[in-house]
Amino acid sequence: MAGADSRYAQARAGHDDCPLASHAVRAPDGPHPSRNRARTAPPYAQLDARANGIAGRLAAWVDRECVVAVLLPRDGFDLWAAQLGVLKAGAAWTCIEPDTPEERLRFLLEDSHAVAVVAAEDQRPALRAVGYPEARIVSPLAGDRAAVPPPAWLGPDTLAYVIYTSGTTGNPKGVMIEHRSVANLVLADAEYFDLRPGDRAAQTSSASYDSSVEEVWLAWGKGATVVLVDDADPRRDLPGVRLLYVGGEELASDVAQAWAPGRRLENGYGPTECTVTVVRTRVHAGEPVTIGHPVPGNRALVLTPELRETADGETGELCIAGESVARGYLGRPDLTRERFIEHSRHGRLYRTGDLVRRLPGGALAYLGRADTQVKLRGHRMELTAVESELCRCPGILEAACRVQANGVGPELVAFVVTEGGREPDREAVRSALGRRLPEPMVPSRIARIDHLPRSALSGKLDRRALPELPHAPEAPPAGRAPEGPIERAIAAAFARFLPAASATAADADFFLDLGGHSLAAAQVISELRRDPRTAALTVRDLYELRSIAGLARRAGSVATPAPSPPAARASAAQSSDARVSPHAFWGVAVQIGFLAIALLAVVNATWLLASRLVPWLTRGIGVTAFVLLLPSLALMGALLWTLIAAALTIAAKRLLIGRYRAGRHPYLGSMYVRHWIVTQFARSLPWDLLESTGLRVALLRALGARIGADVHLHRGVALHHGGWDLLEIGGGAALGRDVSLGLVTYDHQQLVFAPARAPGWRPAAAWKRAPS
Repeated sequence: MAGADSRYAQARAGHDDCPLASHAVRAPDGPHPSRNRARTAPPYAQLDARANGIAGRLAAWVDRECVVAVLLPRDGFDLWAAQLGVLKAGAAWTCIEPDTPEERLRFLLEDSHAVAVVAAEDQRPALRAVGYPEARIVSPLAGDRAAVPPPAWLGPDTLAYVIYTSGTTGNPKGVMIEHRSVANLVLADAEYFDLRPGDRAAQTSSASYDSSVEEVWLAWGKGATVVLVDDADPRRDLPGVRLLYVGGEELASDVAQAWAPGRRLENGYGPTECTVTVVRTRVHAGEPVTIGHPVPGNRALVLTPELRETADGETGELCIAGESVARGYLGRPDLTRERFIEHSRHGRLYRTGDLVRRLPGGALAYLGRADTQVKLRGHRMELTAVESELCRCPGILEAACRVQANGVGPELVAFVVTEGGREPDREAVRSALGRRLPEPMVPSRIARIDHLPRSALSGKLDRRALPELPHAPEAPPAGRAPEGPIERAIAAAFARFLPAASATAADADFFLDLGGHSLAAAQVISELRRDPRTAALTVRDLYELRSIAGLARRAGSVATPAPSPPAARASAAQSSDARVSPHAFWGVAVQIGFLAIALLAVVNATWLLASRLVPWLTRGIGVTAFVLLLPSLALMGALLWTLIAAALTIAAKRLLIGRYRAGRHPYLGSMYVRHWIVTQFARSLPWDLLESTGLRVALLRALGARIGADVHLHRGVALHHGGWDLLEIGGGAALGRDVSLGLVTYDHQQLVFAPARAPGWRPAAAWKRAPS
């Protein structure tokens, strides 16, 4: 294992400028991402140019370790160009599904402190609805450009992406993955899988799931073609499969025996906290199914509750050490300490909460979960998270959830204790949960019980004692019965895969009334396609129309043309961006003059130091003493420069700006140039040197900021972008690590100054009250 670790460390060493993005585009004129045979996306060179354009637009807001949200559909290569562009800009991405409910969208943007959002034009209304600043929304059609130089802070330990998983309090938690972890996975995959440049790799996962990372970045690293599989008709893009790689939930033995013959079947295991896949194996027909051995660069340990290693054949908790282990949970140090631990012998570990047993040959056999976390249709969730949200609904006092079989597959069911023993309004409860939780976390059925079963000794919930719900509808929804041959055919398909739909109304909601879910939707549509009358229906139709009557109307109607892309809007926006301000030439001249004066000052200072000061010192105290004094002189010089730079910044701001006021100013106009000169002085200040001294706050006050008492600014807060008069921080507050204040933005060739707290929106600075 040591040899393997060393090999991967050496392989990564050549890519420290951007360890992950450096693996993405290996063949500029070679294979390309592809949607389907009818429409192929451009080659890698154009993907790279598109990513460079996005990176250039993001540069105004990106700083060390910040996060950019990507809100794009998985229907073209813009989504992946956006991911690559965010990395090139030096930020980390977090992908959000375009149909995310409003409350969850607001939470994800605020929790990630997203400094910008890459989104299509049709997503702008949703972002405005949650109060996100319009100026920080970047179109993926930002225009192609040549390569952008990597930011100085990029390295193996830099944050690459944040993916949200279910949390125990009802809100999801963001898992922070660094460049080194994904680079290790891509390199290990490249060596393990026989993937060649002519191969086509299927991309089937949502971008908000970490499995999409391995699907796309492995193919990019080998120069293969990424095929964005059509969810409505996957068979069209998958006529034949040479390698089938499965994961996300336990691989059943019968499924393995059915799919292993005739192809290479790989079983992968890995929680999001361990960078997609951390243990895997090849599955052969007729052999027991295991999860295999760790990916190179990692170690898989089987530990007792006391964190001692178990003997072969004994059951224990799977713990992971090595390159794949995440940095932790964003903004959740308490939970990070709980799940990411320091082991006296093995160093930093992630406790997966999964039970395994090591077999004689070293492979790991998966035995299930050790806590309340479950997987349903590939979605990992905390049952306590669903229960917490149920208890927020009016009239529900207590709640407990479990996964049970319903005759056609597993489903999530909920048991609730209500005020006065009244029946819950199931439709209202599911609707409320649908606004706050992903679709797989909304219970298919809700049953009222008098009290939850609890242990007699500890008083804790006893999930094993929860009853089995019968395979029957809770209550047939009111409304007219299905009429006509098409409605009755659709109703029969509903009833086959949803127990609650055995007697249902034509206008009953597939998801809210009948407990439908993504897997059942795919099964229903697959069944309907067997009938020529309903063969044109797609999964997307079911999500949009949601009822028997709606699907019947769609099946009987003439197909409507898809909305055309917003080419005119994009063209207009680009032409607007391309206009040059009438002040541009004057502004550029002033900037060049300022840089020329700065260069002359540096040259003169260097000449004075070399020709006057150094000879004078060496004559006075000798060369040896001068060399020994150099560290002290350097420290004194840094302290002296801090005072000089602070004075110059304050003076320049007062002379050139006076007081920042909210407003918009033309690109390269007078205000732009004066602001640019002031920020050059501000950038020269060693802000990190002043950390924890109180001088940073005093300096900000001198620059015009209104800051209360007992305010703490964590290391890495970007303070040099200007606009300080618009900053107001209440007493006892703390600014999170590596955030941007959001006072200065650039929008359509304009410099925009805005207060730190926009109406209805908690800005990227993410003000948080410090604990008392």
